[in-house]
Amino acid sequence: MSIEKAVSLIITLISVLVAIIVPLIIHFKQTKKALSYEVLSATSLFANSEFGEFGDLKIYYKNQEISADLSLVLLKIINTGNLDIKEEEWGKQPITIKAPHDILAGDVKEQKPPHLTVKLNRRVLEEAYIIEIEPMLLNSGDYFILKLLVKSYNEDLKIMSRIAGVSDINKIKDKFKPTLFLPIVMSSLCFVWGVWYLFKEADYSLINITVVLLGVIIMSILVSTACIFAEWFEWMIKIRRKNKKG
Repeated sequence: MSIEKAVSLIITLISVLVAIIVPLIIHFKQTKKALSYEVLSATSLFANSEFGEFGDLKIYYKNQEISADLSLVLLKIINTGNLDIKEEEWGKQPITIKAPHDILAGDVKEQKPPHLTVKLNRRVLEEAYIIEIEPMLLNSGDYFILKLLVKSYNEDLKIMSRIAGVSDINKIKDKFKPTLFLPIVMSSLCFVWGVWYLFKEADYSLINITVVLLGVIIMSILVSTACIFAEWFEWMIKIRRKNKKG
């Protein structure tokens, strides 16, 4: 194979690689607006606890006896998009947290950044007490954690809003989703190394080019697999830590 043909082949392969990588990078880095929630824990004050051994133990809230089971729920709401959610985009409507039964109390446990102001209101809606969160600026990655006192909790919280560009506040699921950005970058580096090696050896025979390309493909697969496995392993550690806290 002549040098001209070898160079032409390499340029073609590079063009194909760039044509594949650029759309993928644009796809994974595209802007989006998203708000999500996660129930960090739900602790029953009676069920499966030592307090349940006392049949005459009663709970009163504001001088009223609570006959139903009572749970302390930690709820996290976070801006999971890469766009900021501005206060004026809330449409003058708060985020509403509703349960089939009353939410007796609500308070802010934690917020990021620390100076984030989270204002809560409690009112009656459809004969049940709900919690409302007043509009605020939520930058990408900002979050707050609420502690809620809920009657007869059964993983049935409803979180509603009318924020521009946010159709629903979705629940964060424990599902592994690898980010392909790093494997793509590492595969590109392997390809660049293959091109550099061909020019260094100055052997543009079909056999040599085939061997180098096979080597690049194998290296790319191994490196990409290692990156995804490392990310999966880190994700598993986070899930185990969260389950222990729960």
